[in-house]
Amino acid sequence: QELPVSLCYSTSIRDLRLNGNCLQMLPVEMYQMTKLDNLNLQDNEFVGNMEEVVDTKPTPEILKFLEALSVSKSSAAIELNGRGYSTVPGILRKYDEVVLLDLSKNGI
Repeated sequence: QELPVSLCYSTSIRDLRLNGNCLQMLPVEMYQMTKLDNLNLQDNEFVGNMEEVVDTKPTPEILKFLEALSVSKSSAAIELNGRGYSTVPGILRKYDEVVLLDLSKNGI
């Protein structure tokens, strides 16, 4: 399951509790939720290392990650340098037209 993209345009939400669902991915458009302070994503079914991102990163870092993926859709570049990832986030497999992937200065 994926969160409906339409929810991502609700920029006034500060606390979003999505725990205990069957979410596998987060829509990249979620980065637009700029007032989001608390994002509870526990007990979901995230795939492709998305679980590492949502379990180990604070809300602002999750939003930055999603923004980087969103930008890559138009620029063919994903810059995730220095973000402390220990593995390559599996969600990157969805982006087959990427020509620049910067994962430098991580713990991979």
